[in-house]
Amino acid sequence: QIDFSVSYAKNAQVAVVLSDSTITTKEQIKAASIAVENGSAGQAVANQEGMTNVSAPGNQKQALIEVKSGNSDVAIIDITMAQSLVGKGDFANLKIVENVSYGDEIFAVGLRKGSNLKEDLDAFLKAQYANGTITALAEKYNVGINTEALSK
Repeated sequence: QIDFSVSYAKNAQVAVVLSDSTITTKEQIKAASIAVENGSAGQAVANQEGMTNVSAPGNQKQALIEVKSGNSDVAIIDITMAQSLVGKGDFANLKIVENVSYGDEIFAVGLRKGSNLKEDLDAFLKAQYANGTITALAEKYNVGINTEALSK
């Protein structure tokens, strides 16, 4: 009952650890104590990956606090949230585990099925990609763009 625009952004779940952590692989993450936001994509990843030592505080920031405080070894959260907080301010002593991510997610705008706005919206998003606006915003806010869809 819904149409979607071309996708304009990508997201994934990443693992966040203390800066001095030696956790570097999915196998090590699976064996660690994990904090995820209750009801989140991070919790879905933990379930899908068979992680058993999982706590689920109320939000992603609280999952990071669990790692910062030493109550958990790893937080699994959205890459966009991680990139905006990790290594800065209260979370300066945290890092994203390199080369580990889970469950790519694609963002698009939902429109009423058959809407005459879809064609115009797709053209607008593609034009904003072509003129550099989407790339600049993605860099400013640390969001991945879905260049495959926007360049078509």
